[in-house]
Amino acid sequence: MKFLTIIVPIVLFLSAVSHPQVNRTIGDFEKEVSVAGLGGPRPFVGTFEFETFPKPLTPTRVYFTFEVNDKMYSKPDDVWVIRLNYHPKGVRMLSDTVYYWPGPHELGNQYNGYFEFVPLCSGKWDFTFCQDGAGWLVALKIAYTLDQDGNVIDIGKEPHVRGYNIVSTFFNEDSIYFTQRGIGPRELFKYNFVVKPLFRIGDTSTITYYLTALEDAPDGVDIKVNADNMQIISLPERISKSVFTGDTLILNIKVVPRSIRDEHLIIVNLKNLEKDTRDNKHS
Repeated sequence: MKFLTIIVPIVLFLSAVSHPQVNRTIGDFEKEVSVAGLGGPRPFVGTFEFETFPKPLTPTRVYFTFEVNDKMYSKPDDVWVIRLNYHPKGVRMLSDTVYYWPGPHELGNQYNGYFEFVPLCSGKWDFTFCQDGAGWLVALKIAYTLDQDGNVIDIGKEPHVRGYNIVSTFFNEDSIYFTQRGIGPRELFKYNFVVKPLFRIGDTSTITYYLTALEDAPDGVDIKVNADNMQIISLPERISKSVFTGDTLILNIKVVPRSIRDEHLIIVNLKNLEKDTRDNKHS
C-alpha cells in the first residue's frame, strides 16, 4: 500500500517589497564553463530583466536577450531549439517554454523574448534555458527567492542566489491550489487538488481532486475517506464504471475543521478493485 502526505500550510503573507540590494537585471554570464574538466563554451549568453519583483500569486514577466557566443553548436541555417525548465511546485507558467531561434547564428546575433510565471511558494526557485544538444553545464540558469511572507530575498544567477529553508504555499482569499510533487511506482493516479474556501474552524470547505488514471481499473475504483479533527459533510461515491489509463476523474469532499488545536487531516484511499494497489491522498 502506497501512502502520500500532502501538507496544507496555513501562512499569512505580506505584499512583496523590493530589497535595496536586489537587482531585477541579471547578466554577465561566463562565456565558458568548466566543472571537473567538463563543459566548454556556452552557445549563447544573455541578460534577463524582471519587469517587476516577484509577488505571491501575481503574474511576473521576465524579458531576455540572448546573444550567440559560439558557432560550434550551429549549422548555417538551422533553428536552435531552446527549452525553459522549471519546477512546477514553485511556479505556474503562463507562457511558452520552448523557443525557436532561426539561423544563421553569427557571433553577436541576438534573440529577444520573455517568459511569464506566477509564484506559488516561498523558497528558492530556478529557471534553466538549455539549447537542444548543448548540455546542461553550458545552460543559462537564473533564480529568485521569496520568504514565507512573500518578500523578495534575492534574484540573480542561480549559483549565487541565497536560499530560504521554509517552503510555504501561498494562497489567496478564495482558494488553495496544490500540485503533486512526484509519482511513485504503485500509484493509481496523478493529481492536483483545490480547497475552496480556505479552511476555517466551523466553516464548510470543498476539496476538489482532479485525478488522471495511470493504469486501467476495468471494475472501477473503491473510495474510502478517513478524517482527523475534521467533520465530513459529503463524500464521493464509489466509482463503479470502468476507468482506463488517461481518464480524468473529479472527486469532491465537503469538510468542516473542528475546533481542535492539532493537525487536521483528510485521508483518501483509492483502490483498484481488480488489483491490490492503493493510492492515498492526505490533505
